[in-house]
Amino acid sequence: MEDRHLFDKIWEATKDISVKVSRKAEKHWKINTLRVEIASLRHRITVKHRELGRFVYESIKYQTVDEADYKASVQGLYQEISDIEGEIKDRERRIESLEEEFGPDEADESQGEPEGSEVAATAVTEAPAESAASEEKPELETTPKKPTVAKKSTAAKKRTTGRKTAKPKEEK
Repeated sequence: MEDRHLFDKIWEATKDISVKVSRKAEKHWKINTLRVEIASLRHRITVKHRELGRFVYESIKYQTVDEADYKASVQGLYQEISDIEGEIKDRERRIESLEEEFGPDEADESQGEPEGSEVAATAVTEAPAESAASEEKPELETTPKKPTVAKKSTAAKKRTTGRKTAKPKEEK
């Protein structure tokens, strides 16, 4: 009967762990997807800055645009950059809400650990550091090297250049 009870406890613990792992994986997947989107949006801002800089440079250099068109173009690019920055802030807010929704990572929580894990951690941390430092490193055994076979010279290799080569004349 005790075996059955132990098996049930193990089964429940396994189910709990699998649920926690899947929730954590889902959290990280969603957050990392948003971070990739943010990186893409930041790249778009960089491209817009280049466009703005190129437009300003060329319009000053060649003086081809009148002032009204110049202002409209600059304001249009500025508005596009502002919209992209708003999208970035929206994604950052979504990341924060996901972190709040899923809660802290398991490493931050100390309540959900089984009793046996504390004992194992204590046993490891109580090992004296002096004994580990005083151990000598074993010398590595040197294994004899295998004899190497000389590689064929490049002249002995068959060439596949597609060119016809003259055969060397044989001496008689």
